[in-house]
Amino acid sequence: MALDLLSGLACGDAFDDRWLGTLRREGPAPLPARILRPEPTRWWSDDIAQALVVVREFAEGSIIDQDCLALCLAEA
Repeated sequence: MALDLLSGLACGDAFDDRWLGTLRREGPAPLPARILRPEPTRWWSDDIAQALVVVREFAEGSIIDQDCLALCLAEA
């Protein structure tokens, strides 16, 4: 189930980054025409990196140590 959640998060994050990023940079004009300018490939965002840390921590034990989690998130 965690992998399904990560997949959904990644898809939603990618959608948000492409469309809402365009909206923030260029305003609403490109949206009705569904025009997206080419952008460099990004493999993941900080949201995905942090979610991977949380999933890894859950996989390694049933209790998450807050200090360890904070350190791992800072390193992600």
